[in-house]
Amino acid sequence: MTEQDVTGGGGLSLEVTLSGLRAELAAQREERAHRVARQAAAKPVYWTAAKSDFVVAATAMVLDLGTPTTGRRWVVRQIGASDAGSVLTAVTAGKADWYVGRPGQFGQSVSPVQWVAHMEVIPQLQQLSNEQITVIPNDHLFVVVTGATTANQNVVAFARILDYDMVTYKAVTTI
Repeated sequence: MTEQDVTGGGGLSLEVTLSGLRAELAAQREERAHRVARQAAAKPVYWTAAKSDFVVAATAMVLDLGTPTTGRRWVVRQIGASDAGSVLTAVTAGKADWYVGRPGQFGQSVSPVQWVAHMEVIPQLQQLSNEQITVIPNDHLFVVVTGATTANQNVVAFARILDYDMVTYKAVTTI
């Protein structure tokens, strides 16, 4: 009996199959590494946007907390408004209304369609459910403070934001 009879001529076939298996495993490892990298890139950046100004009694004060950069998407998780010096000091009869829209849309009147949250008294802090307030590029997050009867009080408004990459956010959440 010869060696070729023992292997049945399949030695070459076995070698090709093993090299194909190695290539398949390498491709799977590479795909897994890319998936992990995409998931890491999709994790949001958590930060706080804040703006303050002095309230003039009996007028509306508009604070623009900004807009996401192109390709990013904000999910607002918490909003707050307070006296800039102390959370223990209330703005007399003051309230804050939160809007999402384009800067040119805010003038003398603010559209109720863009109204996303309301604070009847200041200071106040509100925790939001996921996706309750989202802001996309070109839209801004605004706060309108009205009803203050104390002139020249420094009011601060802030939002705690999860800033997502729009492309990877969609790709990872649909897996």
